[in-house]
Amino acid sequence: MSFGAVQSAILSIKSNRNLLSKRRRLKNTLSSNQKKFELKASNAKPHELKMIREKLKVEHKQIRIKQMIILSLFMSVLVSVFLFFIN
Repeated sequence: MSFGAVQSAILSIKSNRNLLSKRRRLKNTLSSNQKKFELKASNAKPHELKMIREKLKVEHKQIRIKQMIILSLFMSVLVSVFLFFIN
């Protein structure tokens, strides 16, 4: 008979069930992505909102510039290594 195959299937189901319970326990840890972000209503004036918007635009532009510099440096190193090994 094939009792060995049935036994291995039962063990597989048990181990999967144990994994599910661990996932449930880890679901509400601090690293969970289920935190809700709530904004409180503020009485910000339109010119203040415009200043905040401009500040965020400048910050994002600086971040994009840094990312492009890092990407270009990485690509130049990668191309130089590639050309070195070709020759």
